[in-house]
Amino acid sequence: MSFEEVDEEEIEEEEEEEEEEEEAKAPPKPVTTEYEPKVEEGPILFEVPRGRVVVDLKEEDLELIAEKDLSPVWKKTGDANEKRVLVINSETADYVFMADGTVEKMEGTGIIGFYNPNKNNRVWDIDSYWENLVNTNLAAREGLCHIDVYELEPGELRAKKYALNEVTPFIKLEVSVNTAPGKETGPNVLIKDKDSTAEVIVTATNISKTKLENVTIAKDLGELEDASDVNVKAGTTKKEGKKIVWSKFSLDPNGSQSMTFKVSLTAKKIDPLKWGEITATYVATDMTMSGIAFMGSDGYTKNVTWIDKDEIDMTPGRWECAIEFENLSSFEVLLREVEVYRQTAEESIFKKRSDRRPQLIVDEERLDVTLSPDTENKWIKAFVFPDPKEDPVMELPKFGQKVDFSVKSMMLRELNGSVVQSGGIITVADMEVEKAYTLEEISTAEEAVNTTTLKACNTGSAPLDDLTFQETIPPGFDVDPGTVKAFIVRPGEDKVDITRAMKTTAPRDKDVSKERQLTILLENANKYDNIRAIKPRECVEVNYALQPLSPEPGKEFVSPVEAIGNVLVPFPAGEELRATAEAKIAIKPYVWRKVRVGKSIQEGATKGEYAIAIYYKNKMKPGEIALVTDDEASLPDITINDILPEGFTLVSSDPTVSDQRPRLVEGKSFTVLEWSIKDIRPDQMVEIKYSIKGEPGAVYKARETQALLTA
Repeated sequence: MSFEEVDEEEIEEEEEEEEEEEEAKAPPKPVTTEYEPKVEEGPILFEVPRGRVVVDLKEEDLELIAEKDLSPVWKKTGDANEKRVLVINSETADYVFMADGTVEKMEGTGIIGFYNPNKNNRVWDIDSYWENLVNTNLAAREGLCHIDVYELEPGELRAKKYALNEVTPFIKLEVSVNTAPGKETGPNVLIKDKDSTAEVIVTATNISKTKLENVTIAKDLGELEDASDVNVKAGTTKKEGKKIVWSKFSLDPNGSQSMTFKVSLTAKKIDPLKWGEITATYVATDMTMSGIAFMGSDGYTKNVTWIDKDEIDMTPGRWECAIEFENLSSFEVLLREVEVYRQTAEESIFKKRSDRRPQLIVDEERLDVTLSPDTENKWIKAFVFPDPKEDPVMELPKFGQKVDFSVKSMMLRELNGSVVQSGGIITVADMEVEKAYTLEEISTAEEAVNTTTLKACNTGSAPLDDLTFQETIPPGFDVDPGTVKAFIVRPGEDKVDITRAMKTTAPRDKDVSKERQLTILLENANKYDNIRAIKPRECVEVNYALQPLSPEPGKEFVSPVEAIGNVLVPFPAGEELRATAEAKIAIKPYVWRKVRVGKSIQEGATKGEYAIAIYYKNKMKPGEIALVTDDEASLPDITINDILPEGFTLVSSDPTVSDQRPRLVEGKSFTVLEWSIKDIRPDQMVEIKYSIKGEPGAVYKARETQALLTA
């Protein structure tokens, strides 16, 4: 081959100097941008700059790839260009992203290959030089690598595989699921048990500086079903099982294309729905991600070089000569240099060109002639030997020759990229609300404050934001605004006071005899540091004092509350999350009680025994007070207590004592006897008879016998 000779001594000296410099230099940064190829069309015969040291990759460093494993692109290109060797630099860059954009995997590989698509002729001694290899694991010196292929049989592909040190995705994928179609930025949230139609938008954006071809997007539907109304502005779409495949389109630099479709969804449970992963593949032609630069290549094929030496008639010793190069292959051949020497090639071919020049008869240094098997496949140069100024040469002249030629090649660069992005989720919004009163029944005579508790809990998987309580105030009651308190309740944690984040709107109607509405609003919860939205399993609790002013006696009020919730990206009006609850409060009339209590003590037949009688009379008359369920003024659940002095025991009781409790007061012990009497009717008197017996020496003192405890 015709690479310029390199002075070995100079190289060794330069190598030592360069090794010292390399220690001080910072390592080169990876190159991941596009580049302009140095060679428009290969191969050419080129010269390695003097003093540059290369790393050689020999035949054993290359892998023979079976024809069945050839890329369809290479095969197709080779079929259309059988007269040239195909020089291939192909790279693959794969990216895998999580749904939140976190990189899970990135990998880049490439090959430098040499493919002979010709069906008839082999090629041998193929030399190629490559530079700009810093973003690969290919060995190089001074950035230069020499790859030598001993031969390629028809249909053979030999390639060197390598890895990329750094890869960059060329496509950005975005998927949005709008469960409120028609709203510019709708949420990807469903309301539990509510039928919804969602609009899915898949957007692919070219974030590189090169045009991307053969873009294919495969969108797995995951738990989304019944996709319809698929719409794209470029390319075609088709359904393949649970996938929508969008293909046959390209993306200009910084350009975007979108695909939209609709799905019908109903969330039967609160678990988030998975919308499936998305995959994009693309091809960037005439470029690689690593930026490897191809300097050129050459190679030999079937050929012959003729030299004609015809002695001129009538002029002995003078010769009409011609050198002819003939391309015997079915390749296109580039003829670059032809030399004819005065002496044999063995004597001069290894000399430097400057030393050979005085012996040159034919010196064609830059021919660049293409010899095609279809048209002209020969090149001829005629000359007369010796020069007319020189003496004739009577013996048969001997010439040395040097011919540099190469099979023409075609360079194919391509980048095959893929981006796989995990599918996101559609969260499900659900909410439950509770309402409770501290006292479920109050009397018309009571002025005690009744505490009301409202509680709205996020029982779904979507974080909630805005929350409104539409509270009902029963007739005859009012709310003390200063008592309204609000809290965030988190599982296993103390309540967090968020009263400052709540807004309370008092009822517009001031007539307390009517049922009225109280509005309590928590708006933009995510703006408050101690809230940051109402997350799943969290609750908002509101407490306030319900004041009885003039509730109607004998009534039972059902007091409902409605909680209206939203998500971080709000639903449109009418699509909010709603939940209701209610609590009952009964108003019982106050009973003006009238009773008479008496006690009788008599000594028994036996010394130390006493017969005691207690009288309890309901002095109210039938019909005196009308109750809700009874027109008689009964006294329900009356408890009567009496004292059993120290040293005495209970002998009998009618009715039976319901409880006995020993007591000790100021060093004196006694026992409290208790009787439970239920429902003493109007004008009815209850008589309790019991007898006691004292131990020897026990005295039943008068002041003790008159003590009576009742409730």
